[in-house]
Amino acid sequence: MSQIKGETLFLFTFSIYLFYVVMNTTIWEMPPLFAYFLRVLTVILIVIRLFWVINTYTLKELLLFCTCLLILFITAYSCGYSTFIIPFVFIVTAKNIKFKKIVRIYFLIELTILLITVFASSVGILENVAHYRGLDDIPRYSFGYVYPTDFASHIFYLLLAWYYLREGKLALKDYILYLGMSYFIFHNCHARLDSICVLLIIFTSFFYWKIKKRTTLNKLTSFVLTYSVSFAALIMLGVTYAYSNPTLFLVALDYILTGRISLGYRALSEDGMKIFGQHYVQKGSGTGDEYNFIDSSFLLIPIIYGISFFVIMLFVLIHICKKSLDKKNYFFPLIIILVAIHSMVSHHLIEFAYNPFFLGAFSCVKHNK
Repeated sequence: MSQIKGETLFLFTFSIYLFYVVMNTTIWEMPPLFAYFLRVLTVILIVIRLFWVINTYTLKELLLFCTCLLILFITAYSCGYSTFIIPFVFIVTAKNIKFKKIVRIYFLIELTILLITVFASSVGILENVAHYRGLDDIPRYSFGYVYPTDFASHIFYLLLAWYYLREGKLALKDYILYLGMSYFIFHNCHARLDSICVLLIIFTSFFYWKIKKRTTLNKLTSFVLTYSVSFAALIMLGVTYAYSNPTLFLVALDYILTGRISLGYRALSEDGMKIFGQHYVQKGSGTGDEYNFIDSSFLLIPIIYGISFFVIMLFVLIHICKKSLDKKNYFFPLIIILVAIHSMVSHHLIEFAYNPFFLGAFSCVKHNK
């Protein structure tokens, strides 16, 4: 009974917080008092949940959590952002919660908000803001969200959550849906990279069925599945540092990635990476200023939040993959690979409004073979 109550408390608190953070990615205006109430309620309930599960961790684990929390507080002071502290507490307090229930709640709340927001922007309740990139005169619609790429990323993570809930068993209608949504965000948002990532979900579904029934994996496959996030981070950092002496290939790659490499290199060369992060002003499209936004999570996190935070983040994701592989669960690491690929070109890796898969670190992740 106590376990059921604890699970209910966590899922209820997660629902409140998820609603709050997802709404903040749209142009809906929440009354300030209501938004404040949601934040305070989230903090109160998650602290209660923390005391509920604290005795289930070993002393070594508690010391590790406290050390990480101290680093996060120092990071928050250094960079001026503290939005990652509550998600960290959610990760810790998700212990023994069935992860599939978390993803199901995420999917329902995300889908509900998205459908209402898109409908409202279509009938004029919300403005369907059109953005333009550089000299390009092609409109990129945001469908009630702050930016077109935000909307496209919500689509990607929604489809990824559905893929997880389906346990990789996509039917013909699912493939048609994924192809249709890939075309939709490409045509209406011109979010080419998000569109490609949606197609990668389809590709991964075919690959998964080749390894699903294996009782063991070879060392190379296990290594790749475990450290995929590290590889993605190293590739993005390596390519960006190499831009100090840009070759024709790097210039072409930067063009394909819509300036992500050159903007990242400028940030690295001018501001570098600090141990506990730094205050860094980003300027996105629509601000009227020169565009200066770090889109890649693997550049944004070490530059703004610092090396210590970056290491903690990598550790959590590697832990998720290793824990899954130890249980012969090859599916969840494939999900993390897709998250890693998307994060190379998107800044939403550590945002719960998009990515719920961090909560798999200590929750109960099971997958039918």
